[in-house]
Amino acid sequence: MALFKVDDNKTNENDCGGCALSKLVIMTEELEELNQLRREFEQYRQRTRRQADEARLQGRDAALLDFVGLVDDCDRALELIENVKQQRLLEGVQQLRDKTIRRFIDYGLQPFAQPGEIFDHNLHNAVAVKDTSGANGEIIQVHQRGWMREDGTVVRAASVTVAKNEWAGS
Repeated sequence: MALFKVDDNKTNENDCGGCALSKLVIMTEELEELNQLRREFEQYRQRTRRQADEARLQGRDAALLDFVGLVDDCDRALELIENVKQQRLLEGVQQLRDKTIRRFIDYGLQPFAQPGEIFDHNLHNAVAVKDTSGANGEIIQVHQRGWMREDGTVVRAASVTVAKNEWAGS
């Protein structure tokens, strides 16, 4: 127990109630500071975890996009092979393309864009517009399929040709 001196040089043990109260106030303030530091550190930990997860996803996306061109090349080869009617070669390239797409899906990258869908500037790049009798904004040809993460983040927009119908507005 702490002792205080009084003016007449005698110690007064009865005045320790104020001493305990002041110590309690100081300890409470220090505890609040420690709690604030703990909260700040937890926020920092969560923020750095989110940043690390996003960096990992971006790195994976960049690596996978290097191989997306392989699927595009298979699609172009299939178009050429269909024209020359080489059935066995056609089947081989189709299997290669399908296996590659399945591998991308396993890694969380989904292909999208099909003829007949409606153009969405968040998902598609219109590389051409063609006058047709179809609905305005309808995708009539996919030049390069788009790719997105499972969470819906677009990794590569699809390159498409979009229908324009002058009579649709009338």
